[in-house]
Amino acid sequence: MLGYIEEFDISKPKEWTAYASRLTFFLEANNVTDSAKRRAVLLSSCGGAVFNLIQALISPANPNEKFFDEILFVLEEHFSRRPSEI
Repeated sequence: MLGYIEEFDISKPKEWTAYASRLTFFLEANNVTDSAKRRAVLLSSCGGAVFNLIQALISPANPNEKFFDEILFVLEEHFSRRPSEI
C-alpha cells in the first residue's frame, strides 16, 4: 500500500473530520473501493480506543455488520457533538 494512516488520537475529537478525509484519500490512493476492504482498513488502523468506541456506538451490532460509510457517519456524529449546556 502507498503511504501510511496513523491511529486517531481520541483525545483530539475536533480533528476527526481531518482524519476521516486523510483516510478517504489513503483509500483512494490505494484503489480500495470495496466497502468491506475500506471498513477493514479503518478498523485495523484507527487504534484500539477508536475501535472500542465503534463497538460501543454500534452495539449490539458488530463492526463487520456495518458498512464503511455507516461507521464513518457514527463516528462523525459522536465527535461533532457539543456538550450540553446547563
